[in-house]
Amino acid sequence: PSVVLNNGVRMPVLSLGTAEYNGSQLEEAILSATKLGMQGVDTAFNYYNQVSVGNAVRQLNRSKVFLVTKTSPCFHPQAPPRYNISSVDLCKAQTRRDVESDLAQLGVDSVDLLLLHGANHFGGGVCGTASCALNSAQWEVYEEVLRE
Repeated sequence: PSVVLNNGVRMPVLSLGTAEYNGSQLEEAILSATKLGMQGVDTAFNYYNQVSVGNAVRQLNRSKVFLVTKTSPCFHPQAPPRYNISSVDLCKAQTRRDVESDLAQLGVDSVDLLLLHGANHFGGGVCGTASCALNSAQWEVYEEVLRE
């Protein structure tokens, strides 16, 4: 099953999660899952396995794989990478670097869906003025990447 996004892209409702996997074990899992009909593959910068994901995806017909990755929030002091960026301009620059790094690690020119791996927030999870500005800044970078 799949859904159609606002931009007309068809996205599978199920994807193979790749956290906790790496190396040849992960590559075999992706190749096996796609043989069974799985089309989505989900990874992130902090799964530390994007090279392995890319190795597997490049063995497949790229048009048959819906590839998802995620970048870190700019204010993310709890887990690696521990960003503590409060400037919108610095946030945009870091997000751009993170996207370029993700694409390089995956060995692809683009992904099908780019997500923010946990929203920016300062404290109780409420989106205040500063954290919402960072979320918006990262979203702007995602839109720029989409247009390129």
